[in-house]
Amino acid sequence: MLEAGATNLDELDESLPPGTSRDRLVMLLRELRDAGFVCRSTEAGPPLRVSYRLTEDGRKLLDLTTFLSSWLSDKGDDESAERFWSSLRKAPRATEMSKLSA
Repeated sequence: MLEAGATNLDELDESLPPGTSRDRLVMLLRELRDAGFVCRSTEAGPPLRVSYRLTEDGRKLLDLTTFLSSWLSDKGDDESAERFWSSLRKAPRATEMSKLSA
């Protein structure tokens, strides 16, 4: 959803798979922001509007993961594609990785 441009929290929440909590979404957005992959902006006024968009690094990361997923699917190796996405879900959080490189 973020690849389309600035998106507010409600739109992101509606696009999530069933069972994904809003708290988890907010935590993930904070981690992505802290790692430099997502930018958060606010607009004053009632109501306060908050939106998120991918940074240049976020677009590069999205391009890379999309390419890898497509490449694995093109090879007809659905098992490897599933292992790829599973390993991403188990990978250290972005904030943990940034601590390692500091």
